[in-house]
Amino acid sequence: MKRLSLIDTCFLKMESPDTPMHVGALLTFRLPPKIGRQYLSQLVARLRSYPVSRSPFNHVLAQGPLAAIAPYWETDQHVDLDYHLRHSALPKPGGQRELGVLISRLHSHPLDLSRPPWECHIIEGLEHNRFAIYLKGHHAAVDGLGGLKLIKSWLSEKPDALNQPPPWAMPLPTSVRPPAPGPFAAAQQRLTGLRAQLRAVPEVYRSLVRARLEYPNGSLPALLKAPSSLLNGRIGGQRRFATQALKLSRLKRIAEQTHTTTNDVLLAVCGGALRRYLSELDALPRSSLVSLVPIALRPRRNQVGGNSLCGLLTDLETQIADPVERLHAINVSTQAGKRHIQQLSPTALAQYSLLLMAPLTLAKVSGLSGSLPPLFNVLISNVPAARNKLYFDGAELEGIFPLSVLFRGQALNITALGYAESFTLSFTACRDALPRVQKLAIYAGEALDELERALGIADIETAERRVVSINDAPRVRERLANPTDGA
Repeated sequence: MKRLSLIDTCFLKMESPDTPMHVGALLTFRLPPKIGRQYLSQLVARLRSYPVSRSPFNHVLAQGPLAAIAPYWETDQHVDLDYHLRHSALPKPGGQRELGVLISRLHSHPLDLSRPPWECHIIEGLEHNRFAIYLKGHHAAVDGLGGLKLIKSWLSEKPDALNQPPPWAMPLPTSVRPPAPGPFAAAQQRLTGLRAQLRAVPEVYRSLVRARLEYPNGSLPALLKAPSSLLNGRIGGQRRFATQALKLSRLKRIAEQTHTTTNDVLLAVCGGALRRYLSELDALPRSSLVSLVPIALRPRRNQVGGNSLCGLLTDLETQIADPVERLHAINVSTQAGKRHIQQLSPTALAQYSLLLMAPLTLAKVSGLSGSLPPLFNVLISNVPAARNKLYFDGAELEGIFPLSVLFRGQALNITALGYAESFTLSFTACRDALPRVQKLAIYAGEALDELERALGIADIETAERRVVSINDAPRVRERLANPTDGA
């Protein structure tokens, strides 16, 4: 038995048909050379032969009155792998549109919470000799960082590594399986935890008071700062998915020249793209859009399941037209936020995170998400994946594209991920609320171009940008002229 943390429980309680609380990852691979036509069929058959023996893949939500009050995971000894592992094929030509449509639909479907909350889809038929794997799991079971950590441990840096077990069958390190405490020790642990939570309450209060001077976005008045916008109306359950791939070296070069960080550059690029997108729709607020930027807390050793996150409320400075001025203003805000949370103890940070999530949970429970002012306008995450190329059964991993959750009153989520030399932006949006999301992906690439031109460092790399990067570079110009996204 493993109890859900308060943050995990919040994600569970926010589950609804309009806001399915699962995260996902699309992994695209290039088929190994000199393989038979049955490579993928044989791969799927081999994956099905492994038992589901690892958490969180064999964890299911417990049922009963106690679990309804304090949810907890229990081990499912008979996981139906035929349900969780699925094999499908794209219709011809197997290009970016077909894959985008399929992933948008798969990510729109809620998970069955009477089963272990995860799915794995093997997708063949991609053009240019490729295939894809789409994984999704409930946010109450794993956060994005933990999921990517699991993917890294599953794949290999060796191109010749073969017969790798699937993630649900990989052995857990022995250090994460300590003996279960006895009843007295368990009660003592809970009492110690309760005392720590009570001691942290005054610390959180003092930090909120101090924030009015040190970090205005972290103070209580700032919780009502975000303007109403097109991004914050009522949402439905259907999703759109669009991507943009950039070279990580471009962001690093801007950060070095401006004495900022790559995350600041990311936020400035997103701010520029949103400013242009909303301006074209005559829907740009006069005051700056506010982003919630998740910050990974230091997890327990070898932690995979659960969530270890805090959040910074950061102005995207969308009211500023000059891209360099916007970047420096964002840097001031993010640095103040980092200094502020670094002064808090881990327990106080957890309470601060719950304070940020409380309005989201309240909006779900009350059904007033369309009437309450937004806590923030958009959630933007930056997740590191791997510096080196990764492989699965001899197939090279070409790209990782994360898909995230949408909260009530939040029609857009942007997740950035660094892999090898690439830096991908994934846009998960409500199909009913935001039109032509692919324009946002294109505008993000052009916002980076604009930053480089303003700093005098634009070069030939800007011509190598790949829009909807699940496709190959030769078709970029055609897609720029005729942008599409997952329908």
